[in-house]
Amino acid sequence: MNTLEKEIFTLINNHRQQHGLPALQPSVNLAYVAHTHAMDVVENNPDVNGGNMHSWSDKGKWKPVTYTSDHRYASLMWSKPSEISNYKFNGFEISFGYGKNVRKTMTLDPNRVVESWKNSPGHNDVMVQSGGFSHMPMKAMGAGVYKGYACVWFGHELDTYSAPNGTPKGKEPNEFSGNYQLLNVQSNKVLDIYGKGTDDGTNVQIFGNHGGENQIWVIHANQDGTVKLINPHSGKVLDVYGSGTSDGTNVQIFTDNGSNAQKWHVQGIEGGIMVARIKFGSSMQIKTVPSN
Repeated sequence: MNTLEKEIFTLINNHRQQHGLPALQPSVNLAYVAHTHAMDVVENNPDVNGGNMHSWSDKGKWKPVTYTSDHRYASLMWSKPSEISNYKFNGFEISFGYGKNVRKTMTLDPNRVVESWKNSPGHNDVMVQSGGFSHMPMKAMGAGVYKGYACVWFGHELDTYSAPNGTPKGKEPNEFSGNYQLLNVQSNKVLDIYGKGTDDGTNVQIFGNHGGENQIWVIHANQDGTVKLINPHSGKVLDVYGSGTSDGTNVQIFTDNGSNAQKWHVQGIEGGIMVARIKFGSSMQIKTVPSN
């Protein structure tokens, strides 16, 4: 499991222990199933034609599943650990993800993912073995994250088996593919570096889209689930002046220093629009547009 996956794993175990339950043991096979499923959903969209997030496409070495609300094909879903990994038992899955139009360009915040599960009775029942899962023993867990999607699989037996061939080697998040413009939803103008400046402290503004190098950004995913926004022309990143937290604090470009003033969350909402939020709480509503 990579950094984000390990954090989700730890947050769930912390949640369990707060409910008087023992921590679950890590499972390399369940993590493999989780990562494989997250990748399948993001790349192949098996959940868009009548199925939900538990669906599997016909693009892999497994039996495809269109998982419907009547649970008609549940057995094909819960048997995935024994079908595609060396784990010999069925499992149970919870998932979190963005919609088809945005999940390939998203990154996840582990805390937000687990909080969403805590606030969903069905998902929370799985994590803390309550409701319909109150008599279901659980001993193992594996998490998988791929771009804007996360899956966690739970098993009722310890994983004492070897890792399957092709197990992900804990690869960390990397740059999003391509360059982007940040388009303000209200004004329909893009984020622009004033006067094409390249010095620390140069102001950013909204401006009509002319496709200039001062309007182009690379979105880099940090290991903690945040992103930084890099302007390739200047080599500088989007930065909140003085690490300020008040409404109206200026936003500028500055040399990358890894501080929280330069970390943003990207959140998908209806219509493919996203909110990039500074870790301190300030926000701006944007839409990412791939740059030609």
